[in-house]
Amino acid sequence: MSLISEFAKVATRLPQKIALITGQSQLTYRDILAMVQVLDDRLNARGIRPGQTVALASPRAEFCIALALLASYRGWTAVFSGISPQPLTEAGLAYDWLLLTEPQAQGPEDRTIRIEPDWFRTPAAPALPDFAAHQGAGARFAFASSGTTGVAKFPLSSEENRLEAIADSWTFLGEGLSGRRGLSSLTAGSGWAFTSNFALLFAGGSVVSLGIEASQILPMLDLHHIDTLLLTPAIVSQILALPDAAQFLGSVRDVRFGGSLIAERMLVDFARICPARLFSGYGAAEIGTCFISRWQPDDARAAGYVGRLSNPRIEVAFFDDALNPAPGATEGIIGFRSLGKTGARSYLTDPHDAKTGFHHGFFIPGDIMRREGDDFFLIGRTKNILNISGNKFSLEMIGEHLARAFPGADLVPLVDTGSDGLERLALAYRADHALSAAEVQRALDATRRFPVLEVTRVIRIDAFPVTQTAKIDIKALRRQIGLDRA
Repeated sequence: MSLISEFAKVATRLPQKIALITGQSQLTYRDILAMVQVLDDRLNARGIRPGQTVALASPRAEFCIALALLASYRGWTAVFSGISPQPLTEAGLAYDWLLLTEPQAQGPEDRTIRIEPDWFRTPAAPALPDFAAHQGAGARFAFASSGTTGVAKFPLSSEENRLEAIADSWTFLGEGLSGRRGLSSLTAGSGWAFTSNFALLFAGGSVVSLGIEASQILPMLDLHHIDTLLLTPAIVSQILALPDAAQFLGSVRDVRFGGSLIAERMLVDFARICPARLFSGYGAAEIGTCFISRWQPDDARAAGYVGRLSNPRIEVAFFDDALNPAPGATEGIIGFRSLGKTGARSYLTDPHDAKTGFHHGFFIPGDIMRREGDDFFLIGRTKNILNISGNKFSLEMIGEHLARAFPGADLVPLVDTGSDGLERLALAYRADHALSAAEVQRALDATRRFPVLEVTRVIRIDAFPVTQTAKIDIKALRRQIGLDRA
């Protein structure tokens, strides 16, 4: 059993069915296998061999899917870095080859292959290899993740582990995905989109991928009759801001929210314009989906509710501040361990993070939770992290960058959670001259480290409150500038 064999079995039954719709094309199941064959011929001619590490930097779903299938066929370690190769550089990741699709992206001259459009202009030979008989070649898959610090990490999983995740992906619906059309607002190279997309494809459904055309989500729903959605809270906020959104959502049956915890108010507002069943999930690229919760208008839930453990292949445990196991505890730093037969995931490179990552065989996401019976609640974090729909940014790293941009100013970045539940950036500072939100935004935009980061407030103060050990008292500071209630 392998990724490509499972896909090929569906392609044998449904060769002319539309498998993938993007902003550029519509591809049948057989079209995708023909792409795999073309890529195999071209990349083999360039010297890529079984067992090598092949990285892809592309926002385009057709190449992400085709490369994953080819990696399964040839036994590569396939690394998906997202839109650009920058996360590979930040993580110091070693690879044998880098594949690019976008003209502006660059890589090492001796190890970079640019996938050209004219590769696919000549129709592939009518006879394709017997992909359905493939038994697996030891492929591995890694996806860029902002982890828990805002520094790029690459969680690595075996092909068997990824197949388990695909099988578990949509079980909470309690029904099959055959005939579904699913759209994800996440880029195709993310682990979550990868797993969900292949679950739809293995069931004989169709995937619609937005790529970088996220602003076109509502017209895509209407044009392609989408019935299943995966959305981040940031995209939900954009949808709710559109006065005519309801007319595009009538045919949607199920929506899953993820990337970060979605606010109760946002769920209420979305339910008014969309008749679908609404599910929120909690998980991480390092472990997969952990909790699923179905939201209904008459539910009365405490703040921070993340749901019940939905994956029987995962064990939950609590740890103290020193990351020592705390048996019998019902509150503390949460950890997750894989019980699947295929083993746990790991990192391709050592992230050197003492407070999060893998410890004692558990993945520690850096969240503090409470358990009440079978229900779990998020009550805090161990690190100063800004989470924007799954993109995590270290407040310390932001502060270091701004300190260089504004020498002489004392700066403290803070999380500003709006009424919609979305996190944005606030800044408290002490300086001889005033700073504006526009100046701070420009300084952040000048680097590619902080995409989608939005500055909401820049507040000048005379002095920072301090603790008894002379450190800045963040809780008191938040109250002082009006980010928290007293």
